[in-house]
Amino acid sequence: MSVEATDKRSLLFSKPLIFLFVLTAIYTIGLSILAVHAVIPPPGQSRGLWPIVFGLILTWWVYTDRGTRKLSVPFDSEYFVLFAWPIVVPYYLYRRLGWRGLFFGLGVWGLYFVPFIVSAFVYAAEQMHPFR
Repeated sequence: MSVEATDKRSLLFSKPLIFLFVLTAIYTIGLSILAVHAVIPPPGQSRGLWPIVFGLILTWWVYTDRGTRKLSVPFDSEYFVLFAWPIVVPYYLYRRLGWRGLFFGLGVWGLYFVPFIVSAFVYAAEQMHPFR
């Protein structure tokens, strides 16, 4: 088995990424429930907590992924991931996987925006066809 094959598989089944999917699903369900009850926009605590927790899990993932790959990056790269993940994570994935990494970077952006898009559709559907 080649090193490249295990490299690809470990990216997809990394523990922090599983937590990121679970967090996205929980936040999507929560925003959808709020949208059904016409609470748009969500409460301020929720809007402030989502980017912080999302960035922390991404930072955890990059830290563990970088450690297993022995990839040399600046010592403060985790701070950059936390505060500038929309740019840093796709760049990291590009350095790690080439052009395919940019598609994974788009997937991370998608994970960030999925809760808002789904809740907007739920809100629109609720306004068009009230279930009450």
